[in-house]
Amino acid sequence: MPETTGERSALRSPAAWARFLAAIVVAAGVDLATKEWANYALGNSATAWPAERAAALQRWLLCLDLVWQANPGAVFGSWAGKTAPLIAFTLLALGLLTWLFTDSRRDQRWLHLFLSFIMAGAIGNLYDRLAFHHVRDFLRINLRTDWATWGGPDHYLWPYIFNVADVFITVGVFGLFVIWIAALFKRGHEKAGGPASGS
Repeated sequence: MPETTGERSALRSPAAWARFLAAIVVAAGVDLATKEWANYALGNSATAWPAERAAALQRWLLCLDLVWQANPGAVFGSWAGKTAPLIAFTLLALGLLTWLFTDSRRDQRWLHLFLSFIMAGAIGNLYDRLAFHHVRDFLRINLRTDWATWGGPDHYLWPYIFNVADVFITVGVFGLFVIWIAALFKRGHEKAGGPASGS
């Protein structure tokens, strides 16, 4: 007997839930673990690594700098100090992302993975705001060019400092965008290949 729409739903699939939650836990764990390391090695003066040790690690990171920063705001430093509205917005976003998962099909694994990335990043930064009233950032892309005047005197192409949670959120949003574009192309292809209307 063919499955009904409800039976194909991720909401009723224990396997889909298990994959979704496992990805969130792993990604959020990676984010929080790297933040704890950065706080220990870069942000805490009592335990900070010597400059030569940090420089040795830096050589392995290629285009990334290790730069500790406590960010009291959101992306690009906006909403600085407005912790309560940022927490409320994050909780609303988590609710929306959960609804998107439950409203999807159980076989949409890429969609679920990208949703889990966004949720993990949001949870990691939410934890920081609840625990410290700021987000722990420690990565910066060190690519520079003379025409990049927005990066200050150092001319960074991307002068903003970020963390692993931000990487997960960016990858997740980009992945959702790709899925949406692919769905639009598929829908357009199906319409173009459909039966011609009679006169």
